[in-house]
Amino acid sequence: MLLPILLLAAAGFTVLTTEFLIVGLLPGLARDLHVSVAQAGPLVSLFAFTVAVTGPLLTARVAAHIGPHTGPHTGPHARRRVFVVILVLTALSNALAAMAPNLGVLAIARLVPALGRLHWLRSWTGITGVTADQMPLLGAVPEAPGFYVAAGGAAFTHGPTYARLISELIVAGRSSSPIDLYSPARFSHINNFMASV
Repeated sequence: MLLPILLLAAAGFTVLTTEFLIVGLLPGLARDLHVSVAQAGPLVSLFAFTVAVTGPLLTARVAAHIGPHTGPHTGPHARRRVFVVILVLTALSNALAAMAPNLGVLAIARLVPALGRLHWLRSWTGITGVTADQMPLLGAVPEAPGFYVAAGGAAFTHGPTYARLISELIVAGRSSSPIDLYSPARFSHINNFMASV
C-alpha cells in the first residue's frame, strides 16, 4: 500500500512542479533562447490560460465517458488510465521542453500538459503545515544556528520566491526583500517557555 501512495505523491509533485517551476527559470530560458524575459513571460500565462479555458470542458467530456460506474472502461479503472495518460503527456512535454530549440517549440511543450490538466484534484487530499498566525516561516531559527526554514501554507506556490530569499539570506546575510515579519524568531517565546517546563 505504501508504494502506490509514494508514486502518487511523486507524480503529483512532478505534475504540479511543471506548472510553477518555469517562473524561476524564465531569465535563464530567455537567455538560452535568445529572447527577452518579457517575450518568454507568456509561457507562464499560456499554461494558466489553457488550463482555465480547456480544463472544465475536457473534465466534463472525460467524466461523461468514464462515469462513476465500475467496469474496465468506467469508474476507478478508467480514472487510473486517465491519470497515467496525463503523467505520460507531462513527461513527454517536459522532455520536449528540455530540448526546445526556440520559443515556439517551448510554447507547444507548455501547451500539451495544460490540455491534459483535467480537474482531478477533487480526488486529492493532503495536509499542510500552518503556524498559529497563518503566516509563513522564513529565515534563521534562533535556537539552531545554521538552520534555516522556508515553510508555510503557500510554500509550494511561493517556493521559488522563498528559495531565492532564503538563499540570499544564507549567502549575503540579508534578503533583497524584507522577511523579518516571517522570521521563526516570532515564536521564540514559546520555545523558551517549553524549554523551561
